[in-house]
Amino acid sequence: MRCYRARCILEESIIRRTRDNEEEYDTFFDEKNQLINEFNEMARTMSNRSCAFISSAVKDQATIGVMMTDIEADVKAYVKNFFSFIKLECVDISFEEITVETFKRMIPNSYHDNFKFDEDLLNDYELDDLFSNYRRSYINENITKSIDKKDALAVAKKYLCSDTFEPELKRIFRKNSVGVTKGIPVHYLVQSDNAHRLADTLVSSLYSNNRLGCARYTVLDLYNLSARSSDIRELFRVCSGSTIIMNCCGLKCTNSDNCTADETIPDIIFDLINAYKNEIQFIFTFSNDGPSLPDAVEEKLGAITFVKLADDTVENEDAHKYLRKLCREENTSCDKDLLSLCAKDTPYRASELMGMYDTWYSNVLKTKIYPQYSNFKKLYDREEAKEIKGSAYSELQELIGLDSAKSVIEKAITYSKAQKIFADKGMKESRTAMHMVFTGNPGTAKTTVARLFARILKENGVLSKGDLIECGRSDLVGKYVGWTAVQVKNMFKKAKGSVLFIDEAYSLCDDRSGSYGDEAINTIVQEMENNRDDMVVIFAGYPKEMNDFLDRNPGLRSRIAFHVNFEDYTAEDLLSIVHLMAKNNEHKLADDVDETLLPFLERVCKKPNFGNGRFARNLIEGALFGQALRLTRQNFSTMTMDDIVTLKARDFDLTEDDTPEEEPKHIGFNR
Repeated sequence: MRCYRARCILEESIIRRTRDNEEEYDTFFDEKNQLINEFNEMARTMSNRSCAFISSAVKDQATIGVMMTDIEADVKAYVKNFFSFIKLECVDISFEEITVETFKRMIPNSYHDNFKFDEDLLNDYELDDLFSNYRRSYINENITKSIDKKDALAVAKKYLCSDTFEPELKRIFRKNSVGVTKGIPVHYLVQSDNAHRLADTLVSSLYSNNRLGCARYTVLDLYNLSARSSDIRELFRVCSGSTIIMNCCGLKCTNSDNCTADETIPDIIFDLINAYKNEIQFIFTFSNDGPSLPDAVEEKLGAITFVKLADDTVENEDAHKYLRKLCREENTSCDKDLLSLCAKDTPYRASELMGMYDTWYSNVLKTKIYPQYSNFKKLYDREEAKEIKGSAYSELQELIGLDSAKSVIEKAITYSKAQKIFADKGMKESRTAMHMVFTGNPGTAKTTVARLFARILKENGVLSKGDLIECGRSDLVGKYVGWTAVQVKNMFKKAKGSVLFIDEAYSLCDDRSGSYGDEAINTIVQEMENNRDDMVVIFAGYPKEMNDFLDRNPGLRSRIAFHVNFEDYTAEDLLSIVHLMAKNNEHKLADDVDETLLPFLERVCKKPNFGNGRFARNLIEGALFGQALRLTRQNFSTMTMDDIVTLKARDFDLTEDDTPEEEPKHIGFNR
């Protein structure tokens, strides 16, 4: 079974109620609701049952919930038939696969604009128990994302499971010209301390190469399983056509020498796996502390073909290479203290080497990054070292969300102030470059935080000037040969004693090496090192593109001290931002605003290319226009000051713009 959310553009806007059209309005929706229920009555009598309903509709845009038992059905054609049947013309459709839980949450919204959906039509699908019991602690639904072969193989290398995982990935990514593979040829036993990451990559790989027809997969935690047999049967039935990851991590046999699967896993699980082995992709995940359990499961399910995936081990120089690779990825310098943690001729798994790195890095923080940490801890804890002064820091703390950015900036400023105290006590000041990378989606306040950061540095005496100098590709790349290096150096000269903010830094990457963009990057790297004592460079951009940018020059990552990720705002964050913006505009929100806005924000914030804080700003600005229009229709003689300063729910334009935003325009030959 697959569930979808389809976003549709209608040829004409949905009728709105006015004083003059109440009869026409009621007739319209009575007809549509009758047709919707007739359509679903017909669909449930077919062998491949399905249903659809209008979850929300604003103007000419409608959001549709669709459930289909046939995983190979054409959902776009189905939605077109739905609209044709209910006599609405649909001119454009985009859709995405969603979880059962998301589908469930869409149903109560089907009363928007008087569209009705008879939920009794779902009874034949036997989903009543599922909808009331599905969200339990032992179940976790997910929608996988596509992954290419290169990235999938990189995961195998990262977690040291190349011997078994790489051959299987290469088989999965072998050209498949017949579309979605029929049946489930093999299932998987994954034993690793990073089993959940490998399983996620496995599902993404299978889906990306049409080995699976459903993007939804469900993790069933067998360690925490407390369910009725009927609930488990219902779960397997609903997961038909998708994937179930059987999480066995934490399960242990009481007798490891004679381990049997029956003593750890309920019999009903094995019965259902045998029943659904050709309809559901099963992936068992095990930790390394229960080595005999995978063999016991395989023996119990003897009629099923399993592929075993397990950790590799490395030792001596191979272990050292892995540790050096970790250091490169984390932008730290590997030293003999880290390498000495590896015992000679001793095999290690990836998780063990990662643990070594974490232990070593924790010690480096105490003994190297903070000079003579143990002797100066009391001094470092003095209030004057910890206190960050100035109005800019207070403004930063008042911003909604941004916990990661606030934490990194606090650490950077506190460290710099501590160094000055150490120098006052006669120690050699160990000044570390404070260059940063800001990554995040549009509207996540990267530029706002950069401006505040520059002011904080100035107010706390870290930088001499503390201005924010903003620039982009056009400011750094010259038109002719020999101009680029000069432009870059002039920009660094201008930003001396301040923060140089390079927005959309990835636009410097061209499609060939040796280009003007590469010349700019190489010169930037040189100037960063030359100006590390009285200047901070901040590179900003979208996460994936910035990762490619940092890989462009080998010396770039090592010169960046702090990576700050600006996470997308949650619906609650956005609602708080709306309140704050209304307050700053000397307005207040009526009591009905929160209960109207929150469900709307929960929907729109999950859309691709969502505008985050910019969307909240546009929402407030639109509400001010809506309020003005409402007030002009009222009697001015009875209007109070409270009427003027209060924004009501109906003032907000809750149109869900389902048209994908244009990709940002990048400068460069490969964009």
